[in-house]
Amino acid sequence: MLRETHAINLVRALTSIPVPNVRQLVVSPAQFGLENTYIVMDYIEGETLDECWSKLGFLTKLKVVWKLRNYVSQLKRVRATIPGPVDGSECIGFYFTETGAGPFSTYEDMIAWFNHKLEVNKRWKQPPPHARSFDTSWPLVFTHQDLCPRNIILSKDGTLYIVDWAWAGFYPAWFEYAGMRRYDNLPASWRFFIPFISGRESPSYMLRLAH
Repeated sequence: MLRETHAINLVRALTSIPVPNVRQLVVSPAQFGLENTYIVMDYIEGETLDECWSKLGFLTKLKVVWKLRNYVSQLKRVRATIPGPVDGSECIGFYFTETGAGPFSTYEDMIAWFNHKLEVNKRWKQPPPHARSFDTSWPLVFTHQDLCPRNIILSKDGTLYIVDWAWAGFYPAWFEYAGMRRYDNLPASWRFFIPFISGRESPSYMLRLAH
C-alpha cells in the first residue's frame, strides 16, 4: 500500500494525469505478526472502461485513446536510473515472480534477472525462436504496468482517471506496451489501439513477454 501511495503522489506532482487523491493511510493492529495497511482515497464516480467501452461511440473512443496516449507520454517523461517502485521495494507485476523480484540496486541487475529467466525458459523451449537477450538500451520510465480497461474510469463529466497504481514503478520503455498486451480477453477494438496508446517500443520484446 505504501508503494501505491508513493506512486500516486508522484503522478500528482509530476503529471496532469487525473488520479484519486490519497486521504489517509490506515494501519490495522497486527494479527499473526502482520500489519494490514489500507489506503483511504477519493471515490471516483463513473464507469470503468471494461464496463462502458462497448457503449461508447467511435468518436468518444478516439477521444479516450488520445487522452490515454497523452497520459502514457507524460509518464515516459518521468525517468530514473534505478528500476522498481518509487519506495525502492521489490518489483511486482505480471513479469516478476509471485513473491516479487529484487529490489534491484542497478538497471543491470534487473536485466540480469530477466536474462536468467529467459535462459531457463529456453531450456524448456518456451520463448519464440528469434527471442534475443534483454539489455539496457531503453530508458527507465515511470510505468503503470497494468493499464487495462478495468483500471481506467470515465467519470460523468468526461474526465479519464487512472487507478490501481500498486504495480507502478520505473521500468524499460517497452514495459507498458507489454503489460497492455498481456490480456487476451479484451475487445478487438481496444487491442487495436494498444500500440497507439502505449507507444510500442519493440515488438521483439513484446513477443517474449506478452504470452
